[in-house]
Amino acid sequence: MNNPTERAIIEAAIAEIAEMSPQPTGGKWLEALTVRVAPLIRDWNIASARLWADWPDREKRFPNTTNLDVGIDAVAVRRDGAHIAIQCKARQLDDDRRGASIHYDEIAKFTSAASNPFWAESCIVTNGENPLASGAAQSASMLAKHPKWVDIAGDLARERESWASQDDRCARCDNPDDPDAVRTKSCMQREAIAESVRILRE
Repeated sequence: MNNPTERAIIEAAIAEIAEMSPQPTGGKWLEALTVRVAPLIRDWNIASARLWADWPDREKRFPNTTNLDVGIDAVAVRRDGAHIAIQCKARQLDDDRRGASIHYDEIAKFTSAASNPFWAESCIVTNGENPLASGAAQSASMLAKHPKWVDIAGDLARERESWASQDDRCARCDNPDDPDAVRTKSCMQREAIAESVRILRE
């Protein structure tokens, strides 16, 4: 369950996306925001995240690189220790949270760098419903390692929505060793979802 500090970080990130997305802007703000909240979104399964320029293992893992942009904006470490290459693409959004399509030349450098076997997966983070242009989608589908497409605003909203059910604790949550403790419906649903996610990941 997110503690109050983590919830405050998520709320601040949601507010920042709402403030920045209607504006024509570059993606630096989204890169910093992604690194801040990545470990707090449970479905992302991330233990830690750093900007590429701040990643302490960069020179050890890729000796010929510098902190200059190679297409990878951020590096995340999954809870199992595997690494994820992340690129962030911010767009100016309309009132329906839709932005201009992302073309392949915008992600070509990233997909090339992320094809290195070191990366367990790659991920393109956007601030809304910013789809790949048709040519880019076709090119991406032919890659050996398909990048995962993530709408961070949507995932943050779902994380916030989950707090209500997390707060609905039952007697079994507080007394797991008591065989007579009664569980609430939402508690049983959370347990079933967690077990399903664990099985799918395995």
